[in-house]
Amino acid sequence: MIANGSKGADVVGETVSLLLTRWTFAAPYPLALLQKNGRLVWCNAAAMRLLQGASPMVLRNGLLQTRKANTTSAFRAWLKGLEDEPSFHVVRGEAPQGNVVIQAMAVSGAADDVVGCRLRGANARTEIADLALALGITPAQSGIVRRMILGSSLEQISDETGLSITTVRTHLRNIYARLGISSRDELFRLCLPYVFLDEPERPRPTPPPQPARKPWGQRFVRPHRSSR
Repeated sequence: MIANGSKGADVVGETVSLLLTRWTFAAPYPLALLQKNGRLVWCNAAAMRLLQGASPMVLRNGLLQTRKANTTSAFRAWLKGLEDEPSFHVVRGEAPQGNVVIQAMAVSGAADDVVGCRLRGANARTEIADLALALGITPAQSGIVRRMILGSSLEQISDETGLSITTVRTHLRNIYARLGISSRDELFRLCLPYVFLDEPERPRPTPPPQPARKPWGQRFVRPHRSSR
């Protein structure tokens, strides 16, 4: 849909297509368009990085497939059965942290059988929205909930924040009372819409070693020349 407002009227047609292409290509989560036989039509930069890494999926001769033949057939069968309702498929890696989850659906109106896919590695980075704003809790309480979502125990939160374990537990009881809940399961369920998973951060190149610098007092000392 393209809005027809006074300001939006200048951003139509090819301009919208160009902006959409730039946005999806630079998106932090892997996106791809595939034919139902697995042939790659388009993918963004994040998807290319995922396929070039130690992913259980690989691009061979233009076809997206898994590294293991027995899982490729299951992946292809899932692709062929996709309709216009989102469906999930998991491609197993060597360890659970190496799995890839794919959400896909058929693209309506495409000339060929094309499906739109969002891929996610099990080691994806977790991003969390502002829980203080979303849930109406204090920033201190939001920090505790955030750490719980990322897997920290109350004891670890105490160590990380410098708060006593009693204070952390008091914060948690106040959070429960504020939200009208009584368990962590309910808390996590409330927070789930505000959790996003993006691709892992790319490792930064290691800077080259710097030459050792002389102590300040030795920088201007001329070497002694022996007399002959």
